Amino acid sequence: MSRWQPETIAERFEARYIPEPNSGCWLWTGDVEGGGYGQFMLRKIKTGGKWRKLRVKAHRLSWELHRGEIPADTEVCHTCDMPPCVNPDHLFLGTHQENMQDRNDKGRLAEGERSPFAKITAADVEEIRVAKGTLAAIGERYGISFQTVWEIRKRLIWKSVP
Repeated sequence: MSRWQPETIAERFEARYIPEPNSGCWLWTGDVEGGGYGQFMLRKIKTGGKWRKLRVKAHRLSWELHRGEIPADTEVCHTCDMPPCVNPDHLFLGTHQENMQDRNDKGRLAEGERSPFAKITAADVEEIRVAKGTLAAIGERYGISFQTVWEIRKRLIWKSVP
């Protein structure tokens, strides 16, 4: 006995999310990529002796199914800031620049100490800006390069620290 599978892309899509009653988000229950965005397999394509999966982002597919075509060079952005959400009422179209500005306006940019790559703190930055000695010696003290010390002092990086 074979397992029943929905036949259309729309039916397959509808079977892979659950509504979250508090936020109104439709949370994707299918495959997800590293950033938490849903992945939908459109079909398998045979290339040589192997099968390759043709995938699209689930929130982009949701837009196309519910709102229509996505213009070239346009991103599907989230008003709810939930990568697994596929509710078309929580999505809007924008350029990459508009999407990044939306992220910045909402304070979601991981900068300074919130960055997973930060080696120093805001307090360290304040000390570096007034520290005596060569850039190399200061950098060695904090585990950063002399170039980073120079960029901190020129306020090219860590601009948010007074």
